[in-house]
Amino acid sequence: MKKGQKKIWIVLFDSNLELLNNELLDVSKHFRKMRQEDLGRRGRPDITHVGILNVCDFPLYSRGEVGLIIHTIENKIIFVKDSWKPPRNYINFSSLFSQLLKFGQVPPKGRPLLFISNLTLKDTLSSLRIKKIVLLSSHGNNVNLEQYLTSLKSSTPIAFLVGAYAKGRPRNEILKISDEVISIYDKVLTTNVVLSMLMCYLEKVFL
Repeated sequence: MKKGQKKIWIVLFDSNLELLNNELLDVSKHFRKMRQEDLGRRGRPDITHVGILNVCDFPLYSRGEVGLIIHTIENKIIFVKDSWKPPRNYINFSSLFSQLLKFGQVPPKGRPLLFISNLTLKDTLSSLRIKKIVLLSSHGNNVNLEQYLTSLKSSTPIAFLVGAYAKGRPRNEILKISDEVISIYDKVLTTNVVLSMLMCYLEKVFL
């Protein structure tokens, strides 16, 4: 592996980051403007916010061994600069990502901390030379997470796909690019719990 190349990438897929009147679509504000069938899949940018904080708080991320990619419900790819420290306040997070979706990068001029790529998720992972794409889903094959991650140590770089929405099965587009679909618990877990468990065991196995 080349120096500086990351062993692990976390992909928050179908993140609920989309604009409505120049602000993030948020069910707490825009409930009456949303269709009933969209309520489980859209309008929850807070899930992405908490997920980003979760990943970025772990030492693996701060050491540069884990990369973070945010894939949105509108199929936009957001790249995060190494060692970026996300805003902990949700209002600041919402303002920052509204600016990102409007201008394509933040800050709008100069070297970006965050920027939107024109690549698809499939092409993005291909460009990173990912050897294995693992989708975490309650509909996957049950695994012992620590044992499973240990078996992957020679397969890096690896991408782990975690849904950043309230409920629902992964879309076919996500299933098609995944090499394996695994479940780490016998019941449905929130995005934040999945990320916490994944990052904890990644720390233990890859430290």
